[in-house]
Amino acid sequence: MSGPVQETEKTSGGADMKILVLPVVLFMLALAGATWGAYLVAKASTIPSSALTVAVPPPAAAVMAFAPALAVEVPPPVTAAAMAVALEQTGHVALYIHFDTAKTEIKPESLPAIAEIITMMREKPDMRLLVEGHTDSVGTPENNTLLSEGRARAVRDALIAGGIAADRLAAAGRGQERPLADNAAESGRAKNRRVELVRVDFF
Repeated sequence: MSGPVQETEKTSGGADMKILVLPVVLFMLALAGATWGAYLVAKASTIPSSALTVAVPPPAAAVMAFAPALAVEVPPPVTAAAMAVALEQTGHVALYIHFDTAKTEIKPESLPAIAEIITMMREKPDMRLLVEGHTDSVGTPENNTLLSEGRARAVRDALIAGGIAADRLAAAGRGQERPLADNAAESGRAKNRRVELVRVDFF
C-alpha cells in the first residue's frame, strides 16, 4: 500500500508546481508587453509632428495639377446670331457637326447646332445656303469625297426636316481638298473634319 501512496504524493506535488508557475508566466508576459508598449510610445514621441503630416491638396488644386495634360480646345457654342454675323461678314462659317468615324449620321450632341441653323434661317427668310462637307486626309481622296458628300446631305436633310424649304439649300462634298490645318497632327485633322455653311445668292 505504501507504493501507491508515494506515487499519489508526487503527482499532487507536480500539480501544485504547475498551479504556481502559471501565474508567474502570465505576469512575465504582461510585464514584457507593458515594457514594449512604453518603448513604442517613447519612440513615437521623438518623431517630429511635421513628419507625421500628410499634405492633401484640395479638389480644385488636384484638378489644376492635371489640367495641362487634359487641356482640350473646345469650340464656342454655336448660336444663330453668331452664324448670321459670320455669314454676313465673310460669307461662310465652319461648324463642327459630330459624326462617327466613316459614318454620315449626325450624332445627338450636334442636334442643338442644327436647331440653331434652323433658327437663323427662319430669321433670315431670304438666305440660301450651300452646305459643304470636309474631311481630314485619312483614307483615300475618293472615299473622303463620298464621305463628305454624305455628311453634307445629312445636314441639309436635317434642316429640311426642321422646316426649311429645300430650294433654299444645296449640299456638296469637298473631301480633303481644303484643309484648315496640318493633317499630320490629330489636332489639325480634328479642325479639318467640319461642315461649312456658305452663303449663296442662287444655285
